[in-house]
Amino acid sequence: MRSFDNLIENGGQILTYTVNNVEYAVDITMVTDIIELPEITVVPLMPDYIKGVINLRGKVVPVIDLRERFSLERIDYDNKTCVIIINIQEISVGMIVDRVVDAENITTANIEESLRKNSYVSHLININGNMKLLVDYDKIIA
Repeated sequence: MRSFDNLIENGGQILTYTVNNVEYAVDITMVTDIIELPEITVVPLMPDYIKGVINLRGKVVPVIDLRERFSLERIDYDNKTCVIIINIQEISVGMIVDRVVDAENITTANIEESLRKNSYVSHLININGNMKLLVDYDKIIA
């Protein structure tokens, strides 16, 4: 069972981050690193949202800009911009996000299905009225 599916069925811990002032969530068991924005090597003929690759402890990791993947306005990176490295289908992928917010525990009572099944957002997480969007990261790399 994917850790993502396990989180939805059983609850667990999430890492929250922002993109365009919206809070998103990732199952914390998928996260391997949170790093400052490194130098990225551009790879020709890739989609615009794939910024290139980085060398992470000798391993080549593709990097996706989530703003561009979500078709949002591009902005200049700043000192809070960072890369969250996650494992998706046994592949390490970096995601450029505006800011990392927090780690939080959630239960199944906090999780609701998204209204749109074909979007990147699969579920909503409601913690005391504060909504966070849970992304299906398999769809991000598809």
